[in-house]
Amino acid sequence: MADTDEQPQTPDAFLKGVAAALQADEGIDLDLAKILSTEILIAKAPADAVSRAKAAIVALATKRAAPPESVDG
Repeated sequence: MADTDEQPQTPDAFLKGVAAALQADEGIDLDLAKILSTEILIAKAPADAVSRAKAAIVALATKRAAPPESVDG
């Protein structure tokens, strides 16, 4: 018989676990994982969560696509 004293996991706890596992996985883009964790993988995501995540991803891509600054010396 299953242990009936165990409480079911809340959606918030589940999503935090998913976010933590995602960020701990080897070979994962940590910047992208952080965006997903803070914008999408939350129990009470705001109505504009997808557009906020998209904006953060576009900003990250723009930053990465910019040529490196040259140092004159």
